[in-house]
Amino acid sequence: MANDVVNVDNYERKLNVLATRSYNAYKQAYSQVVKTHAPSVERDEELRNLFKQTSIDFGNAAASLAVMTWNTVYGTDHQAKVHTDAFRIMLDYDEIMSNSATNRQLTDLRTAMMRYVRASAGNATMIYSEHGNGTFARKTRGKTCAFCIMLAGRGYVYRSSRAAGRMNAYHKRCDCVIVSRKDGYKINGYDPDIAKELARNVIDVGAMRTLPDGTERKVPWFQYKKKQGQTQAEADAIAKVEQAEVYAKLPTYKSAVDNFMKKGTDVRKIRNTNVDYEPKATGVLKGVAKDTNMLPDGLDFRVKGVASHMRKVIGRDKDNKAYTGTDELRYTLLPSNDNNFATEAQNAIDSFKSAGYKIIDFQNRYAEQTTGYRDVSLVLKDPKTGAEFELQLNTKSMADAKTEMHPTYEEQRVLERGTPEWMRLENKMNIVYNEVVNEKGAENIHA
Repeated sequence: MANDVVNVDNYERKLNVLATRSYNAYKQAYSQVVKTHAPSVERDEELRNLFKQTSIDFGNAAASLAVMTWNTVYGTDHQAKVHTDAFRIMLDYDEIMSNSATNRQLTDLRTAMMRYVRASAGNATMIYSEHGNGTFARKTRGKTCAFCIMLAGRGYVYRSSRAAGRMNAYHKRCDCVIVSRKDGYKINGYDPDIAKELARNVIDVGAMRTLPDGTERKVPWFQYKKKQGQTQAEADAIAKVEQAEVYAKLPTYKSAVDNFMKKGTDVRKIRNTNVDYEPKATGVLKGVAKDTNMLPDGLDFRVKGVASHMRKVIGRDKDNKAYTGTDELRYTLLPSNDNNFATEAQNAIDSFKSAGYKIIDFQNRYAEQTTGYRDVSLVLKDPKTGAEFELQLNTKSMADAKTEMHPTYEEQRVLERGTPEWMRLENKMNIVYNEVVNEKGAENIHA
């Protein structure tokens, strides 16, 4: 009988162990041959056959692992197809031995063999598409290129493992795996919604290429989106760290999502509704800003990142607090001049109301306090779609102070509220915030 849960992370770990052991086994045997045989054509042929047989043996083991794993999904008893030939791996071997520098040959052979072992597992999943079972997706791991992120973000849209790219390694040491799904079964370790969210962070930078017949077409390639002030290298590094954090937190996050669902809160639906509304909200915000002389600030960060979203959901579940998702989409408007803050902020609020938005939450900290961090914050809702987003109105002086203190805030937010270290950091931030005075009339801004 089929199990309704398959842990892809366990499958991947076992697959990577096999791939690593394959090369270790070859290297050990290689060292013995080199040690005991003088250089000759015969020795070269023995090493070539050794590489082939090691690849076949471990490739078959990987195929068996894959079939055993996906049999639990489909309730089938398929057997792995045994490979007795490794035509592709031998092409790679011959090319490496002919073209790679001597000091690079073993490294390149390692990459080729490990890729072949993983591909053998992908090949084994073909039996399920041949029998009309399930759909397929690409699952990323490790130092993944943006192109693989994009493919994984498409989710279970492929009708076969070949279509999902089982034979393709899009970068060196690509260790993506192909996962299969049957309706009604839960696959732990790969989440198409999370993959889609991560894919939001890549952009097509494909180049136009001239083909042999003289025509041009765009050859797609993808890189991580840069935010204002970032270099491409910084954007790549940050995105990969976030990707790793996301997958590390995935089991805890899914548990928190399930807990909220039991309470009647659909976390995924709320986030998707609000994030999908971003183009409309951004357009309206820019129009309001133009009409009121205010300035949008931090537009690069208007959508809460996947890792931040997951931290928020996990934290709210742990603290037994409600999740509203109103900050999944957030904006900030600053005045043309701090002296105009009260007038321009009020005009902006009135403009959103005139555009049909409902204010479902409002707080004016300038009316409540003259020290510490202050702003005017509100949550706006589009009655037609149900989408909600957060809007902060602030002076340039306070925004600058907030930017200055952001690293301190990042230190504080992971601490338990009220602890000595938390209070020390709070006092440190307040010293800076207290230097910002309230602008005249700011206390009168209202919903």
